[in-house]
Amino acid sequence: MEGKAKTGISPTRTEDFPQWFQSAVRDAEVAELDHVRGAMVIRPWGYGIWELMQGALDAGIKGTGAVNAYFPLFIPLSYFEEEAKHVEGFAKEMAVVTHHRLEQGPDGHLHPAAELPEPLIVRPTSETVIGHSFAKWINSYRDLPLLINQWCNIVRWELRPRVLLRTTEFLWQEGHTAHATQEEALEETRRMLRVYRDFVEGQLAIPVIAGEKPEYERFPGAEITLSIEAMMQDGKALQCGTSHYLGQNFARAMEMEFTDEDGDRKLCHTTSWGMTTRMIGAVVMTHGDDNGLRVPPRIAPRQVRVVPITRDDPPAVLQAADGLQAEIAGQTWDGEPVRVEVDTRERKPADKRWEWIRKGVPIVIELGERDIEGGVVTVTRRDDQGLSRDAIPRDGMGDAVVGVLGDIQTGYYQEASELLRERTRDDIVRGSAMRVLRRRHKADLLELEDVERRLRPFARQYLGVRPVPLERVVGTEGRAAAFTREFEPRFSFSRSRLRSLQDAFPEGGFPPIVAVKLGDTYFVIDGHHRVALARRHGAEMIDADVTEFVARAPLPPGADMTDVVLRELERVFLEDSGLAEARPGVRVAASRPYLYLELLENLQVHGYHLMREQDRALGEAEIAADWYDRIYSPAIHAVERGRLGDGYRDAPDADLFLLLHRRRREGFPSCGCPPLEETAATVAADAAAKRRRIPLLRRG
Repeated sequence: MEGKAKTGISPTRTEDFPQWFQSAVRDAEVAELDHVRGAMVIRPWGYGIWELMQGALDAGIKGTGAVNAYFPLFIPLSYFEEEAKHVEGFAKEMAVVTHHRLEQGPDGHLHPAAELPEPLIVRPTSETVIGHSFAKWINSYRDLPLLINQWCNIVRWELRPRVLLRTTEFLWQEGHTAHATQEEALEETRRMLRVYRDFVEGQLAIPVIAGEKPEYERFPGAEITLSIEAMMQDGKALQCGTSHYLGQNFARAMEMEFTDEDGDRKLCHTTSWGMTTRMIGAVVMTHGDDNGLRVPPRIAPRQVRVVPITRDDPPAVLQAADGLQAEIAGQTWDGEPVRVEVDTRERKPADKRWEWIRKGVPIVIELGERDIEGGVVTVTRRDDQGLSRDAIPRDGMGDAVVGVLGDIQTGYYQEASELLRERTRDDIVRGSAMRVLRRRHKADLLELEDVERRLRPFARQYLGVRPVPLERVVGTEGRAAAFTREFEPRFSFSRSRLRSLQDAFPEGGFPPIVAVKLGDTYFVIDGHHRVALARRHGAEMIDADVTEFVARAPLPPGADMTDVVLRELERVFLEDSGLAEARPGVRVAASRPYLYLELLENLQVHGYHLMREQDRALGEAEIAADWYDRIYSPAIHAVERGRLGDGYRDAPDADLFLLLHRRRREGFPSCGCPPLEETAATVAADAAAKRRRIPLLRRG
């Protein structure tokens, strides 16, 4: 029986993709988490990649007319309070400074002193502070458009850090623009998405899909969010860049006004857009293999590494290596001199070669005494899966390198494009087909990321180390494919780690796991093998360092994710609308998350007209009660009398209410709104004639 092929990175991508990613980033010396939980050290090789990415993207941004500036790291809390939706989106991630001095106490330790008059937020994004500056700078239409970009660091307190992908502090660029009209702002939003797409596909060799985010995934405070998404090798999409049309929301909050050509004062229309060091992680997950990184030549800090093999006559070999370096450096590729360097460190040549392979250098050239005698060099192309060491004639090597770099850049993009095509479906027209596709990839363990993304209204609180029941540990953060529901490892690498842990702790007593509590269930952040070992020992409890996510709906083991999300959103809708107070116990069930936003808009419009009708201010509960009694309930009764549900089997009441509402609105104002019963009968007849079930409802 053949043994397993040796690879430069362990585990492999198929064995455990999340752990492979961590290992590849570590072994290639790209970045590491250190010093402060969630904080990232970007090592020289990784920062070299970022500098090249930054330079290329900065040129693209400046090509639109934007200029660079810098704004404060600290933002007054009052600035965020001016834009409620914005602060709600970032509240749970904000780091807050409350004191400005340290003093030594009687115990000899340092303690915060001198409380600030107003708390300061460490920059999670800069819409508010830049908006205030824009409000001072803009007075006339002649000051518009105003296009500003900032390269800076960002702090968003991260519970579950993953190097490069999810860190407490990261680097990015954020652009902010102000315009006189909506059309100009929307064009800027689309133009910057094109800049991002050209950069990611042209420089990083990553194909993307561009589109608009649904309402529930928009940037806090935005009216439209556009994004580019890329396919990683594990089949998951990664958001790579976003461009937001903010409407006049921030302009209104910051009093960002200008005088138009007619002398009238108007609010600006604003945009914002950004891209982060997450893109280094995207390069790793798109192009990396089981031997490490494969860096596209356009962003490789060194495109060629020369490794001298010095034995009997080191000076002659080093002299030949320097000559080769000079020849290659004299060549131009992609408008710049080829970046080449000789590795003269006192290490074994084989170790140096493998180091540069793991780091993803496009071309590694070995040169020894035999090579010199034979008039050849030994070349390894990083895009060669077999990592062949080919003898190439020394003469003309500079010209050959230029051609190879172009081939590698193009080849990486083509490989990634093929993966994207293989894992993309564009023939799904019914919701049932999408459900089948999702079930095909269903994992035994629940994914915390899926739950958090859908159940957005969370609060967090740290509970400390405590025993938790093993039967309630039902999920994971990023490792669902690597473990069974019983937390038994699926892959050989992971099983060997479990055996090592069992040898180290034969009687148990291992350190606490790190977990997130949601309702009565727990998701493992760190310690999956310890959970497996505890189960094998027949334990009922396991010590865990717990942070709780407070949600309003319990999450039972094995719960259907869609049902959990919808039930939580229903509860949020009932409470936010005032229905929970006005009509306790009522249900307003919908089939899609975004439909609750449409329901809330419907209720709010009703409240506006109701207050105008009664000429007085009304509370949320009073408006909700009137909407439910006079609008929603009569519509549902009309649905039942018109047998509308017969044509739309399995559709919840709220879906039918919105369908009925849209159909009635189609005739308004040209011919007025028809009676509910008439509309319900018409829609039911149409449904029966077409003999179809209800599709995914789209907003009218």
